[in-house]
Parts: sequence; C-alpha cells; structure tokens
Amino acid sequence: MKEIDTRFVSAKNDFLFGKIFGDEQRTRPLCSLTSAVLNEDIWHLELLNPHIPRITFTKKGVVLDIRAIINEGRYVNIEMQVKRQSFFTKRTQFLSSRLHSSQLDIGKNYDELQESIAINFLCKGNHNLPKESWFHSYRLRHDRLHVPIPSGITRIIFIELEKVAKLGTIDESNQLMEWILFMNAKTVEEMSSIAVRNPDIMEAFKIVKEVMSNPDQWRLYEAQQDYIRVQETEEALAEKRTVEAREEGEKKGIEIGEKRGIEIGEKRGIEIGEKRGEKNGVIKTAKAMLAAGVDIETVCKATGLRPEDLT
Repeated sequence: MKEIDTRFVSAKNDFLFGKIFGDEQRTRPLCSLTSAVLNEDIWHLELLNPHIPRITFTKKGVVLDIRAIINEGRYVNIEMQVKRQSFFTKRTQFLSSRLHSSQLDIGKNYDELQESIAINFLCKGNHNLPKESWFHSYRLRHDRLHVPIPSGITRIIFIELEKVAKLGTIDESNQLMEWILFMNAKTVEEMSSIAVRNPDIMEAFKIVKEVMSNPDQWRLYEAQQDYIRVQETEEALAEKRTVEAREEGEKKGIEIGEKRGIEIGEKRGIEIGEKRGEKNGVIKTAKAMLAAGVDIETVCKATGLRPEDLT
C-alpha cells in the first residue's frame, strides 16, 4: 500500500509560492494563474526577477514578490500577503507606483509606458475592502461619471483567499477558483485532488512534491512557516493585551461612573428633600393662617401656593 504523505503544506508559504511561480524555466503555472486572474489568454510571459522570492525575515517586507512582463509589454506584480495589515492597500499603491515608474529609463518617453497590474492574494481578510466580494479590481475612474481615465495604465487587484474558503458553494470549473482551492489546500492529498483536474496546477503540484522531497528546500519551507507562526502568535498576544486593556479600562470607567452617579444621586436627593421640606413648612404655615381666619386668596398670594395645595 502506498504511504500517504500527511505533512501540512501550503502554497501560501512565501518560499513555496516563489518556487511555484518564480521559475523562469517553468512559467506554465504563472501563465495559467495570471490568465485566470485577468480572464485573458497569456501568450507571452517574461519573468523580471526569477527566483527572487526568498525567505526575508523583515516586519515591513517591502518586496515585489514576482514581477513579469506579459503579452504587449504590460507589467505584472504578483504578491502573496500572509499577515493582515491595516495599511496594506496603501502599501500596495506605493509598490504599484514603483513598478510603474521602473518602466522608464533615462531618455525614454512617457508614451512608452505600459499598463502596470498589481495582483495581491490576501490570506487574511482585509477590513478596508468591501465585504460583499472576495475579488476586488480597481482602476482610476472619473469621480462623478465613473468612466476610466483615458489611457488608464494602472490596475490593482485584491483576492481574499479566506473569504473563498468560507463560501457555501464553489464553482470548481472556474480556473481562478481552482487555483484558489489549490492555494487554500492544507495537505498533499488535498492538493493532489485538485491538481488531477488541471494540467497547469499539476505542474505546480510537481514543484511542491520536489520541494517536499528535498531536505534542504523543505527546511527553508519550514523555517518560513515557523516565522509565520511566531508573527501570528505575537499578533494574537498583542490583540489579547489590547482587549484586556480595553476591558480593564471599561471596568474602571464603570466603577468611576457608578461612584460619581452615587454622589450625584445623593446630592440630588438632598436637594429634593430640602425642597420638599421647605414646601411642607410653607403649607403648615398657610394652614395655620387659614385657621386664624385669613381668607384663602390672601394666603395663596402670601405663600405662593395654589388652593389645591391646601385641600
């Protein structure tokens, strides 16, 4: 019986992602993925930074993951973002502008600029993006008429992998969805079941198997996974401390509020009591005047009471 490899493996790991899509000798997976995202045929692809995705243990991680030129000379940057970052959309715009400006060398004209496309796969949900969709494509548009800017040459795409994993029904015949299922897979068996349906994904799966069978490369993969786990643990602890601090602040605020409320209540009670006491004293005096034979109209004028107060 063939032994089943039960090791956890994820194509979302930076090192493995780079091995799958960053090899200039095996561009079939990258062509297929890019074609699926852009929904167009890719008949030419040239990697600009082959094998550049490596393990870089930096917190900012300002690195263009995989850059390529496709078809008519358009520039594409593909990035896998593992951590949730509130500033990620701003960071993407910054990196996209760098990708765009890198096209022009000294002496070149602006009319030589080609479209720059930033494709971002997000492992964690991003709170700055609309909740209704998992695929977000942005271009410069007119504020009022919503038409694209003439000769628009900048496009940014965000794909939220976590949202797809939570979908109730998935169209597995969709090429992009097949790639996302492959990325979201957690075991070799899961990856294999997806790869058998798509030759391009099978090529990617072969690369995964090669990494897993190479001890040195597998150690690099695990080193990146360890780094990710440490980062996630630190984030979880920081979030826990934030929640605890907020809860402690709320508790202290409630205690202070209750104390102030009691003080205000006591003060208000004394004021009400004093006013009631004063009124009872005036009523007592008024009734004594009535008993002495003073008419009720005169008593009311003198005390400020109403006739019904004396009945």
